[in-house]
Amino acid sequence: MFELILNRFAAVGEEGSEILSADDMESSPPEQIAVLKELGLVKKATPARIVECRGCEEACLMPVHVYLAQDGRPERIFIACDKREDAGHILIEPASLEQWQIDISKFASLLGTSLGTGHVPDEIIPKKAFYLGSLTINRKRRSAIFVVNNDSLNLALEAGLPEQYPHPFFLVAAGLHGPQDMKQGQVVPLSHVLLSSANGLAVDLEDLGEALSAKNRVRHDVIPFSVPASTEWKHVFISFVNEQTVQIKGAGKTEHRSFDEMGFSDLRAGANESRPSELWGVFQKLAKYRGDMTFQDSIETFDHPKR
Repeated sequence: MFELILNRFAAVGEEGSEILSADDMESSPPEQIAVLKELGLVKKATPARIVECRGCEEACLMPVHVYLAQDGRPERIFIACDKREDAGHILIEPASLEQWQIDISKFASLLGTSLGTGHVPDEIIPKKAFYLGSLTINRKRRSAIFVVNNDSLNLALEAGLPEQYPHPFFLVAAGLHGPQDMKQGQVVPLSHVLLSSANGLAVDLEDLGEALSAKNRVRHDVIPFSVPASTEWKHVFISFVNEQTVQIKGAGKTEHRSFDEMGFSDLRAGANESRPSELWGVFQKLAKYRGDMTFQDSIETFDHPKR
């Protein structure tokens, strides 16, 4: 039902990511568009001023010219092509310029209502992260935080949000494949708990409870930090955010990884338990000494991590 919006949430932060074109709207089932409009999740935006020209196969992005009706002549909307002599003016239908804007704050509000928190969402990071309130799940009072995508989650972690709210969990709209654990909270893809509803936004609280249940914790596969082939180790910086998470910077981007996602899980732990291996402790010590440990340092100051 909400795929059109969730897919756009993946690009929030990029220019125009909140705008839906006439083509976007026409390519979606009419009944779904009607629900989005009725819920107030999309609203009319300023008509497009630059469009893809369909006068030839080159499909150039061109400015739109509008001549209002006057002296008995009808309104004219066209593209003036200066690329080809045989093109000239290409007429544009007014409906093709229509644009709609996604209301992210409204989405957060509806999400909070579906969780039953009774709290008006607080916009923590503009258009990217919202505190939805608290609710009891699995007999524990938890703080619900909505973030639009994985990049926004990284911003929330950098801002220290897990430490600011009791027992937080993050509902991530896009860019996450499965539930994850953090030391101070948990992360759940919104798609895992959204119900298919013909007339509103609803969360399956039972599925949410299972996703947040300790018995359903799983060890994650190693998640690579993708960089261009020309990148050297000296261009990559790794620092510890907390005892279980690191921040990785390089190639103009910043991401976070838990010990699970770095491949440092203790494989002797049971299926329902997740803990770092001894190598993770070594990794922490290397970070403490900036990667340069002498033999003397190792004997006098290295303390083995607790099993």
